[in-house]
Amino acid sequence: MSNLDNSKVNLIKSRSNIGDADFASESMNLAKAKILEQVAIAMIALANLRTQ
Repeated sequence: MSNLDNSKVNLIKSRSNIGDADFASESMNLAKAKILEQVAIAMIALANLRTQ
């Protein structure tokens, strides 16, 4: 395997790792947003109960 082939394989692996990290980061952001949404809904529901 030539040096150029090794460089190509390493570049492909690096791009894959970056893509995996981006996906994981976006998945974490989505989970965080969903949790915050659920907390907000629960707080609104609690506030509505207290005013009745």
